[in-house]
Amino acid sequence: MEIGRGDRPRSTTDAPLAFPPDLPPILVDRRALWEVLSNIMDNALKYTPSGGAIFVQILRQVASIPPYQGVVIADTGPGIPMQDRSHLFERHYRGVQANTSIPGTGLGLAIARDLVYQMQGEIHVFSPAATSERLDVSIREQIVATGNPGTAIVLWFEESD
Repeated sequence: MEIGRGDRPRSTTDAPLAFPPDLPPILVDRRALWEVLSNIMDNALKYTPSGGAIFVQILRQVASIPPYQGVVIADTGPGIPMQDRSHLFERHYRGVQANTSIPGTGLGLAIARDLVYQMQGEIHVFSPAATSERLDVSIREQIVATGNPGTAIVLWFEESD
């Protein structure tokens, strides 16, 4: 499965993906989750410079009630300025990024947030360093009955010439 637009060169060729060994399949709106992950990955690809890195981790939060499964997407892009963080999930808001040559409408993260909320989940942004971002998406765990096959989402980033 490829994420990103074919008309734009990708800035990163590998995104290591880590799965916990005991991850059960869950009930989730696959199309909505795909849209969420596509929008977040699209931003990571757009803003991570050539030679940068994007990391994807799947996790399970069993200490919370109800348990959650989540996806963490982190990149080594320029980071989001402090003045833009409170507006990050607003429709059409691009902040200082509007002054760059990077295309966008400011809708991706707003749509991602709305879809995550519809799936009874949460989405948060963290900036562990001045030049990186991390988005955490958590979806309430509704485990599929034992014996039913699950579906794994595989992220593949094709190198562009």
